[in-house]
Amino acid sequence: MKRWKYGFGLVALFAMVLGGSNRADAVYTSNKTGKITNNLIYDTGNVILIQLDNQSQLSAHPCNHSYFAIDPATPEDRLDRMYSRAMLAFGSGTPINIGYDGQGNCTSGYIRVHRVG
Repeated sequence: MKRWKYGFGLVALFAMVLGGSNRADAVYTSNKTGKITNNLIYDTGNVILIQLDNQSQLSAHPCNHSYFAIDPATPEDRLDRMYSRAMLAFGSGTPINIGYDGQGNCTSGYIRVHRVG
């Protein structure tokens, strides 16, 4: 009976370690709210750049902090929704909250966006 008890404990510990390891990949760590002053898309790639009116407050960020960037590898349906929300906020002049990677995992050299809205 004791041997079974310890075996179950090791299996439970192993499951927790494996289950918790996915959390290390999550890089959405920060939020910034402001009005969008610039929204850029180039025909040379799918990256979407967004600039907030208070962007300069991120000068300590290890990526190029002049813009937030929506990763071009984002699935198209999600990319479209984030872009739509950014354009709506830009057109209406209302502040929007950007969820981003505050740790330095850049995309196209800029601050990686994980959420718009």
